Amino acid sequence: MAAQAIEKEIARYVHQLNTDQKKVVLNVAKTFAAEKKDWWDELNKEQLSAIRAAEAELDAGKGIPHAEVMKKLQKWL
Repeated sequence: MAAQAIEKEIARYVHQLNTDQKKVVLNVAKTFAAEKKDWWDELNKEQLSAIRAAEAELDAGKGIPHAEVMKKLQKWL
């Protein structure tokens, strides 16, 4: 179910709740909103595509080993 449809459905039921029930629903919503989000879930399609392409390159042996990169970086550190 899409987020917009869920919001509409919630709105249909909220008016049927008494004040105490609405307070509980509000606290639950606040708790969920305050939870830390996983950065991975916030990536857009282009970012995910780029990461998957990079993973495929590494799987194909096209990457540079970490030790080699660090060796080259030592010049600037």
